[in-house]
Amino acid sequence: GDKVGPGADDTASTPPVTAPTGEPGLYDGFTDLSWLLHSTVHSFARVTWNQDAPMAVHVEFSVDEGEWLSTPTIDGVAGANEQLVVGIPYGMSAAWRVVGPDGFVESDDPIEVARIPDGLPQPRLEVAEPGAWIADGNYLLTSISETGGGWSTNGPFWTVVLDRRGRAVWASRTRPGTWTLYAQVSVTGDHILFDEYSWFDGPQSTFAQRTYLDEPIEASPEVLGPPAQEGLDRLPLHARQRGLGHRADALHVCDQ
Repeated sequence: GDKVGPGADDTASTPPVTAPTGEPGLYDGFTDLSWLLHSTVHSFARVTWNQDAPMAVHVEFSVDEGEWLSTPTIDGVAGANEQLVVGIPYGMSAAWRVVGPDGFVESDDPIEVARIPDGLPQPRLEVAEPGAWIADGNYLLTSISETGGGWSTNGPFWTVVLDRRGRAVWASRTRPGTWTLYAQVSVTGDHILFDEYSWFDGPQSTFAQRTYLDEPIEASPEVLGPPAQEGLDRLPLHARQRGLGHRADALHVCDQ
């Protein structure tokens, strides 16, 4: 699948941004609009369409009335095209349209994503002032215990991406007895990082997880434990246990 991560440079993987102002007119060169849920991440959708000529195009989608978000622009070809739509909250539907230089066509079949995963904690938005939101602050990446109580619990833990209204648009769950810590976007901006730690299985069960939102990259073992498989780069996670140090191109470590 496409490699999807916050801030990615890949045109199929950058998170949506607010659509340009101004409404384009209708355009009859886009036909056969359709969508399917992603095969493994059921809050993502892959949309397809045909177009009558090569042109720059993007897909816009709307969950909240009056607000359209946009995928990155791609160089569409004459014929069949597709794009991955990321950022629809679990349990919601989204209107969507294909937009080109001369106008758009809106689908009459809204995208319907999966319901909220069982066990995922739901935040409560207490105060919000949309007029004060920064232009590019669309999503929050964090980690939380399913059972409450933070790091004093046995988990399982969730690594989750929330939108501005506190709704989950992506989530990944650990097994019980496993924490996830220090969730962050990579310095390259094309994937996310988090530590996964289990105190039941010894130090060999501590890993730095590198993952796209729709596909794992690798789990690099801690230097105190054996490599998970031959050829994986190790990250200096022993520094994390002392609350020290960082590796600028891989992982920032902060005090617990």
